[in-house]
Order: sequence, then structure tokens, then C-alpha cells
Amino acid sequence: MSVRVGVRGGAALVTVIMGVLVTSVAGAADAFVDTSVLTRHSGQILPVMIPYDSALSGKTTFLYRRELVAAYEPGFDIVGNAPKPVALMAGMNEASTSTLATRLRAAGQDWGVGAAARSEQGHVYRDGNGSQIDFGYQRESQWLGGRWGNPSETVVSVAFARDTLDNTKLLNYGLDVDYLDQGGGRMVVDSAKLPGWFNQGGGMLAWGYAHVDVDNYSMRTPGSQLINGVGDHQVWRLNGWAAHDEGASRTAFGVEGSQQHHTAKRFGRNYGPDAITAYWLPGVNIQRASTWAEQKVTLDATKLEAALRYDLVSMSADDVHNSPSTPVSTSSAQSLYDSYYGSNRDNDSLDHNVSGRLRAEQTLAPNALAFADLSRMVRSPDYTERYNGNGGPASMSEVGDPQLVPEKHHKLTLGSAVTGGGYKQYGQTSPAGAWRLEGNASHDRVQDFVTIDTARGQSGVLLNNGALIYRNVDVAISALSADAQSMLTDHVAVRLNLTGQRGRNLSDNRPLHQMAPFEASLFLDTFGGDSDFGWNAGTRLRAVAAKKSVDSNTATGNGQDYTGPESGFATLDIYGGLRFNDTVAITAGIDNLFDKLYREHLKATPQTSQAPMPNAPGRTLVLRALVTF
Repeated sequence: MSVRVGVRGGAALVTVIMGVLVTSVAGAADAFVDTSVLTRHSGQILPVMIPYDSALSGKTTFLYRRELVAAYEPGFDIVGNAPKPVALMAGMNEASTSTLATRLRAAGQDWGVGAAARSEQGHVYRDGNGSQIDFGYQRESQWLGGRWGNPSETVVSVAFARDTLDNTKLLNYGLDVDYLDQGGGRMVVDSAKLPGWFNQGGGMLAWGYAHVDVDNYSMRTPGSQLINGVGDHQVWRLNGWAAHDEGASRTAFGVEGSQQHHTAKRFGRNYGPDAITAYWLPGVNIQRASTWAEQKVTLDATKLEAALRYDLVSMSADDVHNSPSTPVSTSSAQSLYDSYYGSNRDNDSLDHNVSGRLRAEQTLAPNALAFADLSRMVRSPDYTERYNGNGGPASMSEVGDPQLVPEKHHKLTLGSAVTGGGYKQYGQTSPAGAWRLEGNASHDRVQDFVTIDTARGQSGVLLNNGALIYRNVDVAISALSADAQSMLTDHVAVRLNLTGQRGRNLSDNRPLHQMAPFEASLFLDTFGGDSDFGWNAGTRLRAVAAKKSVDSNTATGNGQDYTGPESGFATLDIYGGLRFNDTVAITAGIDNLFDKLYREHLKATPQTSQAPMPNAPGRTLVLRALVTF
């Protein structure tokens, strides 16, 4: 899976599917410290399953532009949240995509049912220079769920979801998703009246699956290697919790168990339709048993929340000794581990992870508060990081390390928020001069951070051939953010959002790859109307600083920032909308009004090929309509 044909690192494509599924089927028992859903650095490849509540949101899956702060769209929020039994949404993005969605729901005093379906179609688009970008996908999503019971006593809810992607040409990716089918279901029981000291409790049983077919020849001009891969993944998750609420205090305990299985194979069509060239994920099994406890208390103007969690994580692989039998590769996953990291090593792992978190929030005045959040979060390496068996020539190899140790995040976040002049909320009528200011700063010192790297004979790495490998290093990540909002008049608002971060690989004394540079978004919005008719119009100026701190050299680093230092850019958007009571909402706008030629600094699909980064769409007309009845 050569860099030169744009398909290296393809195993990452199936890395996060089940992590996403676990997140999307999380239940009411989720804890203040939940390490089961921690994701790897810049590891999101496939799209997150869309929640039922977001079926009408209209944001497309592969919107190339990064949107840290969404534009103000009051009409869509009001109509979309209206308790109507039927809702229909249609959206069109001139650059590449169209969206259709419907939502059905009905409810009584002690019951409710809902269903939804959503379809997205992506097409080739043109950048600000008029060049055509080969891109496209078809996504279909469906949801079905219901709840029964009195919320003041016991409620039982069930939910199912399925999500498919067809003919998906991902940006900056030469190994396309020919087909993805992912989904799952859950049943949750919550009781507000338990006998005894624990007066509340509940539990959840969840199941998820994913099947993915990827290749680099079905939808694009074939490269030098006719390669495809097939992956299958399953997860079961069971948890339960109980809590004691008394006055301003809450004490809660929980337990959780999960079982995952991941397998993926790579095939080379040059050697026959069934010629296995790598046991990509060699039948990886993950068992997790967890327990947690948390305490919340409110003391006058102070809120305290503390939690501890213990995770016992066992990982093993069934097929590490299976060897491909093609000219391009004869190495089993086990022989790859031995070659890169040394023989006579135990490939099974058992992690004892202890995590904790403490948060204090202090009300300083009626309209001002400050908080401090201190945490230690421990993440076991995922199944690709530990067991990737993607062998062949060095330029095609990606080799996991079964003896990676868990990464430990030690993070402190400080923040505050203050309002004045009778400020209510952005977009709500407030007196002229009303304002809100909030901000936070964080520093995360990560011990044994799991990073992708290139084999250069580093400590613990036996070969110097440029293959992709995984290592434990120490890193530091700092971030700042600020948000200022003000009412220029009672119907005109301005907002400035600022974010910035910096990451450093301390072990290798080099920048941490895939870190976003400083970014600013300035909004000017005007709005008006009443409950029967409303309107809004606004503009957004987004400015992104130059990216100078990069890890772009595979000879000295991992090369994930392979485009090197990038210049900054700025884009201007305009938008507006009309709302007819809670029945109809229409929005329209133009993204990238001045047809700016630019490209995002972070890869659309991290840890993939080193092909040139594609440009973002040029001037783009956006239309959406939402109707309920």
C-alpha cells in the first residue's frame, strides 16, 4: 500500500469505527470519567454515526471546511425542535452535496416513539481556482426508537440505527470506501425510585457492528497496486449504575463490561481475487471491565465534582501467526512485530488503568463564575496501534506494537465566564450594550503518548527502513480559547471567537503532528420578528494563521504534516433565514464569498496517504428548507 499510489496508512480507515459506535450507543449511565470513549490523536477517519436528534441538522458529512463555531441559524433550531409529528428537510450545497431527511415522532403521557431517515449525496466540486476535485459519496442513515414508562418512576427505552456509505471518494485519500455498513442498538432502563439508600439507578445493554470494503481501483484511475481491504468489527457493552441524591449532594457508583472483536484483511488483485497480502487486523479481541465512583456537591456558591475510575483492559489477537502467500508479502503479523521490536515478546496485554477527575466551579457574582478542572485520563492503545499487521515492502508497511503501554493524560483547565448589561443569549433580544465574555486555558502533559512514526532505528525499534510504526513518547499540549459576545443594539449582535493550541513531542524534541494553528471567527448578526415570523441575516469572517510548527520530514519525524509550513488564509461567508412560526424555516447563504483559493492545514483524513492536500471549495451557494406539520 505504497505512499506513491496514495494508499499508505489505510488500516487507520477502520481504526475508529467501533470507538465511534461505542460513543454513539452510550447510555444514561455514562460517568463523569468515561475512558471507554477516548480517541487517539488525529485518528478520526470515518464519519461519526449521526444521532437521531441531528437527522434534520443539515450539516453534510464531508464538509471540507473546518467549522469550530457554527453560524447563527435560529429558524432551524426553533422549527427543528418543534413537537410536530412530521418534519421534512432538504438542503443543497452548490459545491458538491445535497441532503434529504425526514423525521417522524409521536408521544403520549408515558410513551414516545420516533423514526428518521437521512440521505446525503456528494459530488465532484471546484476549488477557488476553478480546478475540479475528485470527490463524492452516497450516505444513507436510518433510526428507530421508543420509550415507555413514567419519568418519575421507571423508563425503558430502545433505539436502533444503521448507517451506510457507498462509492466514497474521500478527500486526500487514495484508498476509497467502496462500501461501509455500520450500526447498532441499545436498551436503557432508568429508575428514579429505587428502594433503599440508592434511590436512583439504571443500566444499558448495547451492541454495534461495522463492515467496510475499501480499495484504490474501483472509483479512480488504478495505481501501481490493485489493493483492497475488508474489515469486520463487533462490540457489546453492558453497564449499570446506582446513585443516592440528597439535597445538594449526589453519590454514584457504576460498573461496565465490554467485548470487542476486530478483523481486517488486505488483498492484492494482481495476484488473484482471493490473494491475501496482509492480515491487517489479525482477529483482535478486547475485553474491558470497569468500575467508577463519583461525588457531586453544591455548597452555597461552590460546586464540586470528583470521580475515580478503574479499567481492566485485556487485548489479544487470534491470527498473528497466519502468513500471506503472495510475492508482495509473506510476513505474518507476528513476524512483523518480531522484526521491528524484537522476538520472544508477549503479544497479549493486560492494562490496569486508573483515571480521575476533579472539577470546582465558583460563582463569583450573580453573573460571573470561574472553574478549575483537573484530570488524569488513561487510554489503552487501540487495536490498530497494537496489532496492525500491514506488511509487504517497507513503503507499504504499517506495523503495530503489541507492547505499547497506555497513554496517561494529566490535564488542567482553568476558565471563567461573565455577563453584563442584562445579556440573555446570542441571538436573543437583549439591551444594547449587553455582553458576555468567557475563556479557558488548558495544559495536557501526556506520558507514554501513542504516536505514529517512521522506523529509523529509534530506541526500541530494530529497523531503519521508513515503515510506519507506533511508539510511546511524552508530549505536551497547550490550548487557549476565548469568546466575546455583545449587543450593538437590541437586534444586532457581534461575536468574536478565538482558539489556539500548541503541541510538542518532548521525547524527540519536535513539534507534535496535526495541531491546528491559531484561528479567529468574527460574526455580525441581525435578527428580528416574533413567534409568528422571524428573520436573521449575518456574516462570518474566518481567519486562520499560518501553520509554522510542523512534523513534515519522514527522515527525522513521522511526516504527518507532509505539506510542510502553510500560509494563513481568510474567508468571508454571508447567510440569512426566514421562519414562519414553528412550521417552516428557510436559510440561504454563500460560503467563501470572494472565491478564495485555500486549503485547510489539518488533513481531512489523518494518517493517510501523502498525496497533495486538496483545496477547499470555492464560492459556494447553500440552501436549506425545513417543514414540520
